[in-house]
Amino acid sequence: LLEGVEIFYKMLLDCYGIWSWEYDQDRKLLYTNSLQQYFHGLLLFGRNRDQIIREHGNRNDAPLIISNSIGTMWAVVFLKGEDGKAEKYFAIGPVFSGETSKHNHEQLVEHLHLSLKNKWALLDCMEHIPYVATTAFFQHVIALHYYVTGNKARNSDFTYYMTKEEEAVKQEREWQQQPHAPLINEKKLLDMVRKGNLDYHNVLAD
Repeated sequence: LLEGVEIFYKMLLDCYGIWSWEYDQDRKLLYTNSLQQYFHGLLLFGRNRDQIIREHGNRNDAPLIISNSIGTMWAVVFLKGEDGKAEKYFAIGPVFSGETSKHNHEQLVEHLHLSLKNKWALLDCMEHIPYVATTAFFQHVIALHYYVTGNKARNSDFTYYMTKEEEAVKQEREWQQQPHAPLINEKKLLDMVRKGNLDYHNVLAD
């Protein structure tokens, strides 16, 4: 770990419940203080996020904020090599923003074609994700960026990547038109939950 970063990680975990992650240039996990194993890989699963992270890290210096269709957020900060490409990735998350309520999550899960047992399993998975106000989360990102790079950053410097709402709506409609989709996709969704991928619209699109 870089000097000072370990203490910063401990502060995030102790005070806010935010997990920290470090990956090498091939996006292989080097470090995490998360005990929730099913969150391992969440950052890199779904919607070509691995490609988005890699390309951003090789072309930009600013932090990358990633969000998905159920409102979880991640932040990624990049340590560059002499060639200007990312040689290490530092991430914090996932978090739900302070504007997101548990009632919203229940509504999202309620619209899924799942058995009651599996709906509860998905909600239980969400229970482990901390709620952090967006403004506070962004301040943590600025601090992490400074620890890693030694450079200052502002919210306006961030790059944001998120699921397009119109795509999510289209996928939801397609899902509803498949009468046998619950039987086909329920196991796949549970596998995604165990791996930490909460972006359920990937299942709806299959």
